[in-house]
Amino acid sequence: MMSEIKDVLDKYPSLTFDEASKFFRGFVDIGAGDVYHVQINVRKFPKYFPSVYELHERIPRTNDRHCNLPDGSLCFTTEPKELILLRTKIHTLIDFFDEILVPYLQNNSYFEIHKEYRYGAFAHGRAASTYQTYQELLDIGDPATLIDVLKQLTSGFKFAANELCYCGSGRKLKKCSGHSELYRRIKYLSQEDLRKALLVIEEHLVASSSSTALSATTTTA
Repeated sequence: MMSEIKDVLDKYPSLTFDEASKFFRGFVDIGAGDVYHVQINVRKFPKYFPSVYELHERIPRTNDRHCNLPDGSLCFTTEPKELILLRTKIHTLIDFFDEILVPYLQNNSYFEIHKEYRYGAFAHGRAASTYQTYQELLDIGDPATLIDVLKQLTSGFKFAANELCYCGSGRKLKKCSGHSELYRRIKYLSQEDLRKALLVIEEHLVASSSSTALSATTTTA
């Protein structure tokens, strides 16, 4: 870890590091003289992303500006995507800074000018964002199909490349619109990860269905 810390300090010289607290603190330059004052807790890395706090309140402490409440830490992505990134791409602190933190801050600067995020955003709230994430990860829009595929995955079932794709297209998995690659990525999530997600998504769909039915009843009345 110390060599990784040195790499960060060499690349971002306006930061300091406190060994006792495992905090970086200082300024991160994201290009063109645009800097953010941050505090970065790396104690839980690499199991989880570092917790990052923007100290000058340039980023409003609200969910729609990608801050976790109530602590105000920056929200980089959804939990499933974070786990996949940590298991495939983000192996060092420099990886985190270059691939996650700096693009996040650049995206915020883009929002400040254009009043929208360059790359879009997931819904706010764990249930809705988990549902959207798995729709994207598996490229499945139909809720019933998504639930069925997740149930198969949580039971340990493995989809073979020469078998019909999980999406119901009738094509073999290996020839179905990139689903083979998506399936390889989803395998970086454990059965326990998938089980937790399945419960959250089922509860979200039930709640959404109840809300829709209530809305329809109210409108009719």
